[in-house]
Amino acid sequence: NVRERQFDGLAAEGESLRLLAAAQCRFVNCSFQSCSFEQGSFVDVVFQSCDFSNCDFSDSFFNRCRFCACKGLGAKFSGSTVKNLTVADCAMDFANFDSCRLERVCFADSRLKGAAFSQCRTKDVFWDRMELTGASFFKTSLRGMDFTTSQIGGLTLSDGCAELRGLTVDLYQAAELSKRLGLLIK
Repeated sequence: NVRERQFDGLAAEGESLRLLAAAQCRFVNCSFQSCSFEQGSFVDVVFQSCDFSNCDFSDSFFNRCRFCACKGLGAKFSGSTVKNLTVADCAMDFANFDSCRLERVCFADSRLKGAAFSQCRTKDVFWDRMELTGASFFKTSLRGMDFTTSQIGGLTLSDGCAELRGLTVDLYQAAELSKRLGLLIK
């Protein structure tokens, strides 16, 4: 267990940090390429300008955490419980959040192109100025969410597009999504 520490410039590649429990910690300019953080616990943790590309955070717990200006290309968070999380100014293309429980999560000014959010349980998830092109929301309800400030072309959805019920989009996004429903707009 790690508590009330600040880590600056740590570097690790391919390391196993399974079951790591970090509370009230700050990671700044750290690089953890292809490391395993499976079944970890992160409470009141800030990740600032870190690289988590291809790291595995599967089945982890996050509460009151922030990812700021981080890189997490291909990072895997599947099966995790994520509460009170902020992701801001991050590049996390192809990150995998499948089967996550997302509660009070704010994604802002970040890239999640091709990211996977399939079969997630969501409550109070906010998207602001996001690049979500090619993301998958297969069987994840988007009810109550607002994509009007985000780029959402080429989303992966179920055949009936039930995920879209209750989603707020702008006029241009609606026109793009209507094609998925077989509508032709003149």
